[in-house]
Amino acid sequence: MNKRVAEMADDKCFVHKLRFLTEDESWQLFCKRAEPTTPNLKKLGREMAGKRRGLPLEIVILSGLLLHNRTNDFWLKMRDCFLYLARYPEDYVISSKELKLLWIAEEFLSQGEGVVMEDLVIDYLNELINHNLLQVNDFRFNGQVKRCRVHDLVRDPAISKAKEKNLL
Repeated sequence: MNKRVAEMADDKCFVHKLRFLTEDESWQLFCKRAEPTTPNLKKLGREMAGKRRGLPLEIVILSGLLLHNRTNDFWLKMRDCFLYLARYPEDYVISSKELKLLWIAEEFLSQGEGVVMEDLVIDYLNELINHNLLQVNDFRFNGQVKRCRVHDLVRDPAISKAKEKNLL
């Protein structure tokens, strides 16, 4: 919000001036939401917190990714799937079928023993949706996601990180 507009609306109001968090403050906020349990997850968490430019909302959203007890390999693949979303323009409606096929083609996901690829892809897609990194646009008749879009607040960090990793 524009500071002058807020002050003009009510001369008795106090406008709070927000600042970006330091790396240490970002890490503390990250750890309040997610408790990295292994050295690899701690390293990944520090990297995620440090690259968020001190923006608390982004840190909280991404720290939610580590709330579930998953393997480091899962989170590394999840990060690639998330960063791949940077290829889509703002507010673009993405077909979940297209996204799934692209993730498989890019080899972000690999089928393990006893794991059906379709189930794995749906798991990754739902994980991104559950953490508000993707927004559901509409569903199929069977309840699966038909189309989705990248959340505006996470698109810019995805773009910068994808460029840094030479993913796009």
